[in-house]
Amino acid sequence: MQPFKDMAPEDRSRWVCGLGHGVLPQTPEKNVHKFIEIVRKEFSHGG
Repeated sequence: MQPFKDMAPEDRSRWVCGLGHGVLPQTPEKNVHKFIEIVRKEFSHGG
């Protein structure tokens, strides 16, 4: 499978990205903010 950011918008139209699992209590808050920033950029600009 190719990286999400390299996929055509129509191929990733049903993808959902969230923090519902996988973030440990000791994860630095700045890392979570960076994750959200990157996801927003990739979803809003088509990669």
